[in-house]
Amino acid sequence: MAVKHITTRRGIASALISAALWSCGEPERPAVARVGTRTITEQDLKSYVLGLGESQKSRKQGPEARQDYMQPLIDYELMWLEAEAMGLDTSATVQRQLERRVRRNLVAIYLKGEAVQPAPINEQEIEQRFIRRGLDRESTRLTWGIMTKTRPALEKAVSELADGAPFADVAARRSITPDAGGGGQLGWLGIEATRRMGLPDSLFHNLPLGELSPILPHTEGFFVLRFTEEQPLEYFDFRSELLEELQQEKHNEALAVRAEQLAREYNWRPQGRGWRLLLEKGRQHSTADLQLTLAEESLPLFRFDGGEVQVANLLYALKTNKVNAALADSAALVDIAERLLLQPHIFAAAARHRDLVNEGALAETRQQLRGEIVLSELRRQKVVADIAITPEAMRHYYDQQTQRFYNRDQIDVAEVLLETEEEAIAVRREIEAGADIADIARERSTRRGAQARGGIFPMEKTADLVPHILNAEPGVLLGPVELHDGFSVFEIVRREKGERMPFERVRRQIGDILRLTEERRRFQSYIEELRQRYAGQIQVDQARLVAALPDDFLATF
Repeated sequence: MAVKHITTRRGIASALISAALWSCGEPERPAVARVGTRTITEQDLKSYVLGLGESQKSRKQGPEARQDYMQPLIDYELMWLEAEAMGLDTSATVQRQLERRVRRNLVAIYLKGEAVQPAPINEQEIEQRFIRRGLDRESTRLTWGIMTKTRPALEKAVSELADGAPFADVAARRSITPDAGGGGQLGWLGIEATRRMGLPDSLFHNLPLGELSPILPHTEGFFVLRFTEEQPLEYFDFRSELLEELQQEKHNEALAVRAEQLAREYNWRPQGRGWRLLLEKGRQHSTADLQLTLAEESLPLFRFDGGEVQVANLLYALKTNKVNAALADSAALVDIAERLLLQPHIFAAAARHRDLVNEGALAETRQQLRGEIVLSELRRQKVVADIAITPEAMRHYYDQQTQRFYNRDQIDVAEVLLETEEEAIAVRREIEAGADIADIARERSTRRGAQARGGIFPMEKTADLVPHILNAEPGVLLGPVELHDGFSVFEIVRREKGERMPFERVRRQIGDILRLTEERRRFQSYIEELRQRYAGQIQVDQARLVAALPDDFLATF
């Protein structure tokens, strides 16, 4: 249970650090345990236990329960002993991560205290953007579709269409598309929507009205489309999207203008040594291959009143923004550096220059962030860094998990939805007497799309009925079942076992599963190693432990 708390409660570090901060300046509280030079007080233990969720509470009583609650705090301190022994708490890596996190906090403080005001946007600007994007020359097409899990199933549907079967009937029986309207209608779609579906632009523009598209692949299977009508794009269909786009641009422009003003106010200026180093190194290396010493990474690139920007800041920004800059081009490099680094550094400086910062609160935040970063870096180095999941391991997992990674069963249901239970009972009697349920559904069902679909729906399109369908057997008439908008009489008319998803489709998911499993195993092993290595430095005062968590408290907790 001890390790479970640490691995599942990301807040344990924050809770313990906060508890330590709350105690600053107060008389020293009795120590329940000591781990090396570090102490765990009664208040630490109580704060941790009272913060646990119901599922995290120990199911044991007495000494065993106390051990369950005590062990995560001991493990936390053991990790700190190890981090300090490795020098992580004072390492440049941790310090730089900390400064980035604190800087983000200061930027948020500044922008909250002195928010930028973007220029207002008028209707003419929105209309101009509509035209500039060429939307006035685009059209929407009334789109109909049929999608199946497998190509053979879709080929069968296409064959039925070629033999003259109505598109709506085939779609109702064959299509699995959850958002298709009655008869396979997908609605009025523009080129952006069809691009997301995987339809080539040329097909959208050139497929004649009424003609069926070729069979196309999709992440969920295979599909065909047809267009039956066409109309120009409506400006007001895009107005909200264009307005949001313009607002974001104006906001970014306002931020840039504010940053330039502050840069002049705080004397932002380039520094030669850092640039000379990068330009010299750039003749032989790209940014991805650049290897610098700690002293080289610490060289300044810019200075301003109250701070500086170092080479390490630029290299991190280039990496995280996936920019492979040409280091030998000095003008381009300075431009990129200012674009990536000016705002975060100058806004953070402005928060202090404008006296917007509560230094006491910031110190608490810094201490909390430091604790999170140190232990995160410890875990990265000792547990996560060298985990490698091989293609063979993923394939083996896929082959072993024979009951996993299946598409849902394809279930079609014939259903009649009626307003009253009396009507539903009468309809059931008609069906039992020989009437066709699909015919009745087409004529009398209140379910939207029943007429267009011939009274037959894929299970996905009857969400309120799904729990009842899953418990039903094919060919068995059921109901009336009360739903939120009426009473249903239904029967499963087709059920096909879902096919297993191909390996390539679930490869990434399997990799994540195996990586997380291995990380948990290694973390457990690492914690056990720390417990053994530092066993001589762990001292628990059993009397104080009982006083902190007495039996009557544990019995009612």
